[in-house]
Amino acid sequence: KSTFVGVLTKGVLDNGRGSVRQKVFRHKHEMDTGRTSDVAEHVMGFDPGGHVVNYEALATPDAGAQRHAPSAKQICDQSAKMLTFYDLAGHEKYLKTTVLGMTGAMPDYACIVVSANNGVQRMTKEHLGLCLALAIPFFVVVTRVDMTPEPVTKHTTETIAKLLKHPDVRKLPFPVRRAEDAVVCAKNVKDGRIAPVFHVSSVTGAGLGLLQRFLNLLPVRRDWRGLVREPLEVAITDTFSVLGVGTVVSGIVRSGSVRPNDTVWL
Repeated sequence: KSTFVGVLTKGVLDNGRGSVRQKVFRHKHEMDTGRTSDVAEHVMGFDPGGHVVNYEALATPDAGAQRHAPSAKQICDQSAKMLTFYDLAGHEKYLKTTVLGMTGAMPDYACIVVSANNGVQRMTKEHLGLCLALAIPFFVVVTRVDMTPEPVTKHTTETIAKLLKHPDVRKLPFPVRRAEDAVVCAKNVKDGRIAPVFHVSSVTGAGLGLLQRFLNLLPVRRDWRGLVREPLEVAITDTFSVLGVGTVVSGIVRSGSVRPNDTVWL
């Protein structure tokens, strides 16, 4: 999952041993165990032509210069559309952290990542249940298709389809195989009736183009222009301390607006 997010936002393919996820982990113990334990935030920008700005910003004018990762501000300045990914924990030990990320971050959509060789796990069903409980439209990404035998991948896909069609879920699985499928899914996933299913590889890059096209076309679910006229409400998602400043909080503005030097109730 973290490898998949890293490939999307960093513009480099994985070596098959998790090299890219080292770029997106926030803590040393995550690097040691390979498990996400916190809410990690990553941005992805598209220019008016639908190209990913993250990748273009990695290239420097001097061909001999070292490639550098662009900052969020640089990506934002060059983008016509911005996406924010919240990389949440998949292990059951950190389920509370995942719930915090899904409720506090107010996501428009959820991406459920399933490994083709491991198939649907118990935590897959837990995360699917969270999406249903919070009424968050979601899509499914099947990874590791490069290393998984065809019969195993087929079995995983059929299991996902069966799970989505369950009476308690009632979603129509929509396999995305062509560019036209990505366009149709982007237009209809907001209604929550369908669940697009992508097959990708973080090693070969297979399927990533269709997923990028889908992400670029996804509409915003909330009317932020209307919410800005409402009273201010901010969901605090993180706190940290800055030397010489004191405690600083960060979070998501749910409604209203706030400006520098404003005084608000905590």
